[in-house]
Amino acid sequence: MQNLSLAVKKGTRSVSTRQMGNPFEFLEHVYLPHNMPVHEEIPVDSLSIISGDNKLKKVILTVKGRKWTLDCLDEKDFKMDYPCTKSYECFIGDYFVTFCQKTDANMVSYWNDNRIGLTEMAKILVGTYGITKIKEVRIQGTYNNEPFLNWISHEFKGEIRKIIVNTTFAPTFLEHCKKTPYLAFYSDPFKHSATRRIHFEVDDLLIWNAKCSPASSTQLHALSQQAYAVTLQECNTMPDPVNEFLKGWMSGGEMKMRKMYIKEKNLSREDVMSGIEFTVLGKGVNRKLKIHNEFTCPVTGGWSIRRADGRTATICESHIPEASAEDETPEFKRTILEFYFWPDQQSAY
Repeated sequence: MQNLSLAVKKGTRSVSTRQMGNPFEFLEHVYLPHNMPVHEEIPVDSLSIISGDNKLKKVILTVKGRKWTLDCLDEKDFKMDYPCTKSYECFIGDYFVTFCQKTDANMVSYWNDNRIGLTEMAKILVGTYGITKIKEVRIQGTYNNEPFLNWISHEFKGEIRKIIVNTTFAPTFLEHCKKTPYLAFYSDPFKHSATRRIHFEVDDLLIWNAKCSPASSTQLHALSQQAYAVTLQECNTMPDPVNEFLKGWMSGGEMKMRKMYIKEKNLSREDVMSGIEFTVLGKGVNRKLKIHNEFTCPVTGGWSIRRADGRTATICESHIPEASAEDETPEFKRTILEFYFWPDQQSAY
């Protein structure tokens, strides 16, 4: 019986293999250049940590453009006939874990509690390969693991490239991880008042499927202070609050937001522009608006509104057609409204 060890660079933790070799050994052969000694640091591009429902938890390691996935499942989901090329039994810290290698780029691990597995495997990969940043943390299911959040906050100082989170857990999560360029909610942030109590400090904010409570003009204003780009998809956004928000901006309101994207079924440009004077711009009017350092957006045509200090905003409308089941004629199922707020007097229209 082999007894190999994979030393972790940060701390004293080690991975001791009791049977059938080292479950991480294949990474060295798959990803390391032939002329690189195995003891040197593997060049990791990014690490993503994903937790979905109660079963789906995994870490994704990207090395030299190639992805390697480790699924963390509960022991009760273990199947003896699970198709795999190799299997291992190892101690990960204090936990005895079964691994099944499915392909060169995918491995499955079985834990008594897969939440522990997600934390422990993330720690091992971070320590072993000297990872200094996280690309993405995605939590869409019910998830409550304080040790994991404390580790994220301490190890990475809360700095994550992208956070996608279910808002039933968002307040606790965001208290640990505030420094992220991209934040997405796949439920209702207004219900939990997260927009009022927590400053996101993000470049891009996406809210999807928050149908329980339509945003008020006050909440739209709060969102406009949180991000450069705000996206509201299928959020039951109503015309009146958007109209009130635009009138508030026309009166001289200041905000961080430069682009607001709304996709909704019962929404039209005429409704949200009610009572506001505008100028129609032809399709030949093409401009570019820098939303933030990593996002510059082309703007074609639209309706232009101007406030007293000379600042302008452009509103563009498009539709997503869908064939009717009865007569197969195209119908507008969803309307997309895009609002561009030009800084200073950048736009001459």
